[in-house]
Amino acid sequence: YGSSGSVDYTILGLLFALDSIYHLHHQPSHKPLVRMIVAFAFPILPLLTPMNNGYFTMEAMQLIFIYSVSGWLFVTYPFGGWSHGIFHLVCAFSIPVTLSVSTKLEASN
Repeated sequence: YGSSGSVDYTILGLLFALDSIYHLHHQPSHKPLVRMIVAFAFPILPLLTPMNNGYFTMEAMQLIFIYSVSGWLFVTYPFGGWSHGIFHLVCAFSIPVTLSVSTKLEASN
């Protein structure tokens, strides 16, 4: 709900997350990288919609940068076993960006 202000979009994200959890535990070879890309796109897409009039373009670019760096860490594992933990630390930088956006949405006023 944080970056979209839409209950329907939040439910769609929830259903995707539940399906991803199921596939992670029951079909582990079910293309986790594709699911990760889609999951990272979920908070970015509403920021680029006409509904927001391009107001959040800078925040969208920040999230794209954060998720690109974390995706690079996930795919290349440049720091060996430490890469997974660093991946999560880099992803944590998206939290203040998303929270900042959520306070500026019409739905939060």
